[in-house]
Amino acid sequence: MLIKFLFIIGMFGIYYYMFESIFNCFISNRNKIFVEHDFRLIGMSSLWMILVGSLTGATIYFIYLIPLVHNSIPIIFLIILFGVVITGYELLTGILLDTLLKIRLWNYSNEFLNYKGYISLPRCLAWSLLVPIILWISDNFNYILFSKGNITWLLNYYTRIVSDFIK
Repeated sequence: MLIKFLFIIGMFGIYYYMFESIFNCFISNRNKIFVEHDFRLIGMSSLWMILVGSLTGATIYFIYLIPLVHNSIPIIFLIILFGVVITGYELLTGILLDTLLKIRLWNYSNEFLNYKGYISLPRCLAWSLLVPIILWISDNFNYILFSKGNITWLLNYYTRIVSDFIK
């Protein structure tokens, strides 16, 4: 069981890294800046992001496993809650890496409503938009690895958002 949980946590780290790399490629292309992506510990994205993503994914996953959270809270509130969790981890790890290791992996100083360049409103909203995908992955991991719940379709999470607004 521990190996399965470690697998899930590791996969969240890899997904986080891949999303950030792809997102930064689109941002770089939009601004017509060539960015050489490599696998060093610094740069546009970093292997440190796998650790950050693992911690973030594990936190969201284990909170989401709580039956009260999973079954009772409307998905829009989960999006807000987990968007704040992701942004909180981004702030915490940004400050820790900058302070302890003198590594500044990202700088959002030029973005709207930022806090010391560590977090910004546009990034918080972008992470929040990913929450339904994270919940979908969590539910499917639970089914595949632990035979709990059902296989779900990603579209179901977005239809839940619409139905929560209609209620």
